Amino acid sequence: MIKDNIPDKEEVEVEVVNDKEASLSTQESHQKNIQDLDQEQSVVSKPFQFNSQNLSLILGEEKKDYSGKIVGITYLDKYNQIVPDVTILLYFGSDHEYPVCRTNSDKNGKYIIENIPPGYYTIEAYIGKNFVYSSHFIKVLPCEKVEHSIFLKYIKKRESY
Repeated sequence: MIKDNIPDKEEVEVEVVNDKEASLSTQESHQKNIQDLDQEQSVVSKPFQFNSQNLSLILGEEKKDYSGKIVGITYLDKYNQIVPDVTILLYFGSDHEYPVCRTNSDKNGKYIIENIPPGYYTIEAYIGKNFVYSSHFIKVLPCEKVEHSIFLKYIKKRESY
């Protein structure tokens, strides 16, 4: 780097007055500050990330059944009214072609889908042709009970011409 007559250190000029009376009443100071603005800076960044996982170990007993279940209540969405006898279809993943399980809610609107392997599921439910429901990506972990309420919406179907 080439500097054009710029000193490396600061230059300070101070005017000193010899008269005692003048020094008490007036004092002037001049300071000249020269800095090199072309400075390099380096930043060291060492990010730190901490992840934790909870792990359950069962010692002594052999666990052979890791199936989970989905439970819930069926409602009419607009009125929050419990609805009995709703047809409920369970699909594996985002598939909508072949249901893994089919069940109906009881007279109190409750339903249970048991003995399903861990994974992601889609639930579709309906009453007749006008009240329907669909929910995707319901996650079931091993031995987990997932509570999932169903809120049926009214959909007016168009008549075919």
